[in-house]
Amino acid sequence: MQFVPGISSAQTVSAAPAPTAVGRKRGLWILDSWQAKEHFQKASELNPKLAQPHNYLGKIFMREGKRSQAIGQFEEALRLHPDFPEAEENLRVAKESAT
Repeated sequence: MQFVPGISSAQTVSAAPAPTAVGRKRGLWILDSWQAKEHFQKASELNPKLAQPHNYLGKIFMREGKRSQAIGQFEEALRLHPDFPEAEENLRVAKESAT
């Protein structure tokens, strides 16, 4: 289970479910990516103080090759929770791959 600043593990599962079948088949990844985006966007709408949905959205954007959008999501996650090592690492990787 991943650390989500400010909420319990039960809220994490219900507010921002991680895609489980990502990457098994190309079509399945597209479906899961779309569904995951919907879930994480909804999670951020329901609780705008959560950093984790932005981190997950950034990961999805990275897989889609949308680095500038990914960087924006990682930066937002860090704005909401400055001590978030996973988002820091994801931001570093996104910025390095953009150069």
